[in-house]
Amino acid sequence: MRFGKILVLALFTQLCLGCAMFEGWKGPIDPDATPQADVQPVYHDAVVNVVEPDPFPPQPIEAGPLMEVEAPPAPITPPAPVAVPAPEPVVHRPAPVVPAPAPVVVETTYTVAKGDTLQKISQRLFGTTRRWPDIFFMNKDTLASPDVIRVGQVLRVPPAK
Repeated sequence: MRFGKILVLALFTQLCLGCAMFEGWKGPIDPDATPQADVQPVYHDAVVNVVEPDPFPPQPIEAGPLMEVEAPPAPITPPAPVAVPAPEPVVHRPAPVVPAPAPVVVETTYTVAKGDTLQKISQRLFGTTRRWPDIFFMNKDTLASPDVIRVGQVLRVPPAK
């Protein structure tokens, strides 16, 4: 790295001195002047590409003596298989299917009175008006609309939750 700094400094010095290439140069060149015979030009060497020597040059590879290798050992043969009796088949018998008892549905009915609506019936039976759609869907076969019910009509009512 130091050599590179010296080279840059030398080139910079040459440029600053006006690219003087001869020793003894004194001022600009006069085109009409005749060259002096006693002054010999001295050229300065400029190094453009510096290649440093490789600290680890490649070494030739020499063939060494051949090594003797032992033959691989003979393969190991596995022991002969031993006959194992097959297990007896297991017979799985399905458990008998016992039908579940049918749920006991107690159907409650309500007879429509004068001034009743599905919301009023829901409020009276369940304590909330939100169950009127349940009443309507249980009686969809007899009701055309949730707004039209007749006095004396018997409606099925879902069980209380």
